[in-house]
Amino acid sequence: MGDPFTVFPELETERIRLQQLTIGDLDVMYSIKSNPMVTNQYGRDPHTAILQTEKWIEVIAENYRDRSTLYWKIVNKIDGRVAGAITLWNMDLESHMAEVGYELHPDFWRKGIMFETMGCLLQWAFEDFGLNRVEACPLENNIASIRLLERAGFKLEGTLRERAYFGGKFLDQYYYALLKNDWVQVRRQ
Repeated sequence: MGDPFTVFPELETERIRLQQLTIGDLDVMYSIKSNPMVTNQYGRDPHTAILQTEKWIEVIAENYRDRSTLYWKIVNKIDGRVAGAITLWNMDLESHMAEVGYELHPDFWRKGIMFETMGCLLQWAFEDFGLNRVEACPLENNIASIRLLERAGFKLEGTLRERAYFGGKFLDQYYYALLKNDWVQVRRQ
């Protein structure tokens, strides 16, 4: 596969297609970003105006041009709806590592969509993009994300005590990582 910052990689599984997020996805991403059930999970206030989401998409596009972020929308192949998004960001390509982030509209929760998406992204990241390490940093109250990461083979490396302030209180943030060798072992099981 070529340079993902020249030709954006489209990935797919049986149920989902991962495609580049564009300004054409403004309305659906606003429906996700304005939903407190989604944004509270990662310690952010929901968007209250579509202009916030538009500016956020512009930043995503700028970060792609700067070769620092890859951001996919998750398209449900059955009905064509955008279910959410997944990203590789905070990249250190010299060290062959990046952080993964994700969000999913509540209509698609508890259906295995994000686990399938994560597996697809990790396969591409390790096999085609050349990463050796993928990190994730969920907040302590994001139980679904923690379960997803552990099910995907990520290992807890530490707790960043009271690292985030959200909802009037300090929250711990967990530091998870998956190494390519660990991922290969998980896939063999």
